[in-house]
Amino acid sequence: MSLEDSLNTPWRRIATAIYDPPKDSKLYGTVELDITKVDEYIHRKRKEGIKVTYTTVFASLMSRSIAFDVPEFNVYVTRGRIHPRESVNVMVSVLLEKTSEMSSIMVKSAHSKTMDQIVDEMRKGILESRNGQENKTMQQKDRLSSLPWPLRKWMFSLLKHVFVRWGFQWKKKGLDRNSFGSFILSNIYSLGLDHGYPALFPLSNLALVVLMGNIGKKPIVINDEIVVRKLLTLSACLDHRMVDGAHAGKLFRALKQRIQRIDELDEVPSEELKDCPFS
Repeated sequence: MSLEDSLNTPWRRIATAIYDPPKDSKLYGTVELDITKVDEYIHRKRKEGIKVTYTTVFASLMSRSIAFDVPEFNVYVTRGRIHPRESVNVMVSVLLEKTSEMSSIMVKSAHSKTMDQIVDEMRKGILESRNGQENKTMQQKDRLSSLPWPLRKWMFSLLKHVFVRWGFQWKKKGLDRNSFGSFILSNIYSLGLDHGYPALFPLSNLALVVLMGNIGKKPIVINDEIVVRKLLTLSACLDHRMVDGAHAGKLFRALKQRIQRIDELDEVPSEELKDCPFS
């Protein structure tokens, strides 16, 4: 059975008919992750001159968890059927310093790259965004925003029907099923917010949007002893047409396990890539 056939269970076929995208098909979840080892890893990498951040670490961890542990998240839905994507691409939100507005950068095939490669790619993408060289998706957003209000609403509705529900693509204009990557990752703690509940953008056709929230020390119980650990809050919004709470639980468990093996991010995951359905 192919991955696409395994994704389209009877419930998934029903869910794509029950829910509209994505106003009433949203699920929310929050988890606190012990990032003690993440801090140690970031400190070591920075001593090596590599400017690793929480965002780059979780862009890599999330991408590998989706590609190798929960491939059900790397999908889109059109014409009532769920389809797997070709690769795991992460869309990372960044703050433009000059305008204080949000933009985004794409890291393609993030699941197959080392941390050093992701850091370098994100650095270049951030510089381009802050210098006004935004990707096609963001440029399309600017064009849409310039339309008068009634036309803007009608145009958005048309785009949603053509490119999301019917599945057509217009790659030259940045309108295709991969315009927003496989998932969106945003660090809202850097904006001064402790917690947040992300929104599923209707045109994105994503199964998952993730927010990185509060980072702080808290007492937790480990081996029946109370210890102090640094915790990070992750909040996720899921499109219930494509995934459900069981998938979220599996993803968060995979993240916790991969954090314990965080040094693996320095290597290309050659063995895992052999059985991976994504390029």
